[in-house]
Amino acid sequence: MSSLPSLLLLPSTSSPSSRSSISTRGKKKQLQKRKLVLITDEKDQLLDTFSIRNKVNQLFALKLQVEKPVLASIARTKGKQNILLITTEEFNADFLVKYKDIWHNCFTFQREQKLEPWIQVIAHRVPTLPFLGEGGSKLLKEEIETFNPIRIQGLPRWILSSIKRHNPQTRFGSIVFTIENEEKR
Repeated sequence: MSSLPSLLLLPSTSSPSSRSSISTRGKKKQLQKRKLVLITDEKDQLLDTFSIRNKVNQLFALKLQVEKPVLASIARTKGKQNILLITTEEFNADFLVKYKDIWHNCFTFQREQKLEPWIQVIAHRVPTLPFLGEGGSKLLKEEIETFNPIRIQGLPRWILSSIKRHNPQTRFGSIVFTIENEEKR
């Protein structure tokens, strides 16, 4: 049924021009491994980040006899106001997940989520008609994942406005969606 073209995803072949770009890229990757997001519904929840961080570090010292602090900082994410935990360099998000039972009572949250690298993809000349109705974005996601070896995070979004997509003269449009980075596979 799909008239979508298969997507060909090529890994980046750009080579770093200096040691500093490798170092910076490595540092960013290491920092990403140290971050854990706590998904929450309570956007206006008061958060005494300094006190909670110290309490969590004390709990780790008490229960695991950890000598150095585990959490470096606690913050809110920009958009959804979830809680972001950042470990010190000696620890990472996997460590926090493994010992969740030690610190989870210090926060109100639904689930935790490690930060994972994702890539944004734009697909052009996507037929609009089959995906206009209710559930069109979900159907579009199913079509893409069925006929391409990728997994999409969330739903694809049209770049074209709703008015233009529903215009009978518009047969094709462009979409943007997010996929898992190939390094993670």
